[in-house]
Amino acid sequence: MTQIEISGDLPIAGAAQKGLSNYLAHAVHGVSIRSLAKTQGVHPSTVLRRVRKVELKRDDPLVDQAIDQLSASHPLYLKTSGASRMLPDTSHPKSDSHTQNLIRYLTKLEASGAFLAVASDLEDAAIFQILDDGEIRQALVLGRSDAMVLALNDWVELSQTGRMSRYRITSAGRKALKRLVAQTTEQTGFSEAPNAFNQQHIEWGTRIIDGDNFGERNPHKVNLAESPVTLLARRKGKDGKAFLDTQLVTASERLREDFELSQMGPNITQNWDSFLTGPSAQSIPDSGVGSGSSSALKRFREAMKALGPGLSDIALQCCCMQNGLEIAEKRLGWSARSGKVVLRIALQRLKQHYDEMHGAHGPMIG
Repeated sequence: MTQIEISGDLPIAGAAQKGLSNYLAHAVHGVSIRSLAKTQGVHPSTVLRRVRKVELKRDDPLVDQAIDQLSASHPLYLKTSGASRMLPDTSHPKSDSHTQNLIRYLTKLEASGAFLAVASDLEDAAIFQILDDGEIRQALVLGRSDAMVLALNDWVELSQTGRMSRYRITSAGRKALKRLVAQTTEQTGFSEAPNAFNQQHIEWGTRIIDGDNFGERNPHKVNLAESPVTLLARRKGKDGKAFLDTQLVTASERLREDFELSQMGPNITQNWDSFLTGPSAQSIPDSGVGSGSSSALKRFREAMKALGPGLSDIALQCCCMQNGLEIAEKRLGWSARSGKVVLRIALQRLKQHYDEMHGAHGPMIG
């Protein structure tokens, strides 16, 4: 087989860099786990975890070949200086052309039915797409070294083995695509420079939102990953249906709007911890609200009262304060993985409250 050169100029993300460097230093050059941990100022278990993660990835033929070639070219470990010759940090591609190539590859792989095919007896790899009629069409051809970069960064994962191995894009690959696109976006006018690491967590979508008039429903562009509730709504239950339906998400958004509007004004010292009833709550008197919307504050308090202890706690944490379920569970002193079910019950009760008080199409916010 043609030998593919893998050098430090290839864009390997920081986390993958550390794992590969630790693995090569330990497995190739025989450096002990404790020595690596002391050099990097981390616990030995951290280094061991990195090494094991890379070792498990060697079941992937593409990753295994890449590591074999990196092992042959990896520099010797410098024991005298007390520092390791880590792989160069190439989290950001050095050439614009290489960046554009990675964007092209990930864009093609993100399409429905797309996969990366790598054959053991062929030098190049290719991206194919399965069309609606079942026909398989070749999208583009890429070098094996670029395919190795995708695999080493965990941007693709092995989905089918054999003479022709197939790879699918991962969630990390989708985030990397957004990050690379943001890095190459030019700043225009007075617009802010794009935040690459912020863009990778944004997932634009369309949501139908009730209008001011009864029965009026308008599509709006929203960030589907904006809050823990919207992220949880995308999960599927055992029956294949969404864990949280659209009406429950709408109830959550209505509560958050009232929560935010009630804080508008010069004085934003409202202490929302006074609403908590969990063990972490403190009995701190309400400091009041500045010139915020009194009607919004009234609706918010009515909703909290309708939910009652426990349900109001998780609703305040996840819907209003935008805390994730793990953070909310720790703050409330609940057991792990218990908040998801309680949050759904709270949103069901919240929707019932809004329907009873204001109807399905409640009054305008404000």
